[in-house]
Amino acid sequence: EALRLYTHVADQGYDAGQYHLGMCHVTGNGTAHDEVRATRLFRKVAKQGLVEAQTSLATCFAVGAGVVQDDEEAVKLCTQAVEQGFAPAQLQLGSYHAKGKGGLAQNDEEAVKLYRQAADQGYAAGQHALGDSYMRGKGVPLEDTRAAKLFKQATEQGLARAQNKLGLCCMLGVGVAHDVADAARYFRLAADQGRTGFEAAASYAAASKLGGADVSFLMFGVQYRDDVGKVGAPELFTLQLAVSN
Repeated sequence: EALRLYTHVADQGYDAGQYHLGMCHVTGNGTAHDEVRATRLFRKVAKQGLVEAQTSLATCFAVGAGVVQDDEEAVKLCTQAVEQGFAPAQLQLGSYHAKGKGGLAQNDEEAVKLYRQAADQGYAAGQHALGDSYMRGKGVPLEDTRAAKLFKQATEQGLARAQNKLGLCCMLGVGVAHDVADAARYFRLAADQGRTGFEAAASYAAASKLGGADVSFLMFGVQYRDDVGKVGAPELFTLQLAVSN
């Protein structure tokens, strides 16, 4: 029914309908998964200044979904949406500055500026990114208390990555009081969403079964080494040994 409505509205030329129809093609929700069709729709309404379409099309260019991968085009589209104050675009453009992608010089300070703009709008992913910057001391002085506060703000909006980070803070007593029970609670929230996979599950097991300082430090190292949160086979094996011992 939603697809029918989006199609009807899109056929009448409404930007929002065309955008949501494009999202249906991206996700395969109610229709065939078709990234090429999605990017065509995004491109059409992005030209009309729809920030959601500009940002989604930027993501398509960033990963090469339905178009030839092009970081510079992704930056251009994100910049257009940032100029309209769109928080997800602020976060995305910030990540390009942090990584020095799309023709941009690597610049942590500029990345933090954009993360802060997104966080100030209450955007959970922006709060998480800004908190991570404070936790790492990248682009700002290292302030673990402020980092933990930002993780908590994002956690209250249900962001699994932030729940896992806040759990790590509680387990280690970094930026907050050491509290294994709180750590386990946050890890469980993250694991229940299935968003942080093995990291959250292993952290939860460590907190609930071991109270585990050694495991917690191992988890902290893995989490902060890899921005994406992916853990390779050697790390998985080490974590499995740590949790089982």
